[in-house]
Amino acid sequence: MKTKLFIIFLLSFLTLTSINVFAQDSPNGSNPITPPLPDVVIPSDVWNTRGNTITSYLGSTFGTNNAYPIKIKTNNVNRMIIDTLGNVGIGTLNPQAKLAVNGGILAKSVRINTNASYWPDYVFSSDYKLMNLEELENYIIENKHLPGIISAAEVEAQGDVNLGEMNAKLLEKIEELTLYIIDMQKQIEKQRIEIDKLKRE
Repeated sequence: MKTKLFIIFLLSFLTLTSINVFAQDSPNGSNPITPPLPDVVIPSDVWNTRGNTITSYLGSTFGTNNAYPIKIKTNNVNRMIIDTLGNVGIGTLNPQAKLAVNGGILAKSVRINTNASYWPDYVFSSDYKLMNLEELENYIIENKHLPGIISAAEVEAQGDVNLGEMNAKLLEKIEELTLYIIDMQKQIEKQRIEIDKLKRE
């Protein structure tokens, strides 16, 4: 055990020494050349499943050095995997994304990093062409869904929905609905004025 700890200490000392030498050999002295830092390998019989004290600022690495995934089990059942592409699967052994969860997710908040270029403030631009209600009705009768919103058949074919894009599309429809309401209110007010005028005659 003492021999292994001494080897780890020696590796750390040599790494620090090599960094200092590279800094001194820097072309201008202000931007030292830092060599890539090797991982500290902890012998397998030293790794403690209840926690480990790392004695090097380099930290340590838990994982594989070849093209094999890491699987985590509980009750002798595979619960989680990190595949060779770095995809993480929870409840699935075949993740098709950076994080794939086969089951529910409970969170206090969720942030989606989306592209601001398609955020639908464009609806309120003066050159935005808003369907009139007759056109909208005809589209719904023919297609059985709102324009710009994917249909149930498309969702079934894809097997999933992009939440960032869907939230933007739903906001687009809310903004369009707001314009319809504003226009209808103007028409109601105009009709009220005309009715009051007729009453006075």
